[in-house]
Amino acid sequence: MKKLLILFTILLTAKIAVAQKNFEGEIDYRMYGLSGGQKDTTIGNSYKIIFGKHSINMQSFTQKGILWEEQIMLLDSAKQYVIDHRDKTYILAWKYRPGTKPLISLPWGMDKIAVNPAIKKIVGYDAFDNFLTTEGHPEYGHVDLYEAKPLYFKLPPHIALGSFFESMLFYDNHIMLAMRVISGKAPYGQINRVATKVEVRRVDDSVFKIPAGYTLKELKPAVFN
Repeated sequence: MKKLLILFTILLTAKIAVAQKNFEGEIDYRMYGLSGGQKDTTIGNSYKIIFGKHSINMQSFTQKGILWEEQIMLLDSAKQYVIDHRDKTYILAWKYRPGTKPLISLPWGMDKIAVNPAIKKIVGYDAFDNFLTTEGHPEYGHVDLYEAKPLYFKLPPHIALGSFFESMLFYDNHIMLAMRVISGKAPYGQINRVATKVEVRRVDDSVFKIPAGYTLKELKPAVFN
């Protein structure tokens, strides 16, 4: 009996370890808006976000499908680069000091109200709605963040919560498959980002490199303690 309990504990630990492995692969998103009489108006680009073992690459495309910008976050060094393909330049946009305690906060300084028990199917995944709100917020009435439990991704502790990548992509150590922002002031409208594809695959490190021949713009990066 004791041996069975030990074996069960080992198997359970292994299962948990597998379940908590960071997602590696690609997720595509579409961004659109709802305004007036809830009319669908495409307001931005489509996005392709590539998750590697130690890096993230967010690619922005025009409505015609042309890649115009990439944002690369190197998780080990906590640096974020923005690459502009229109003029073949890049900048070091963000830099965090490793070893410092991150600022624990919800995206946009909002307060969590509840997790909606209703499940929304997004590209085959069960997504749970985290309902956030801030009373009297000048821009947002509330935000819905739809997280898929199987898509686990824990950022390193030296990545400051509230950063661009954290607030746009992650919540509660999971990847958001959809985000809905409701305007807090009239005329009321919505901004929506919804996943259109999830592909689990091995990602080559070359995806997270600055292209050859691109010029660094000398801008002072924002530094977070």
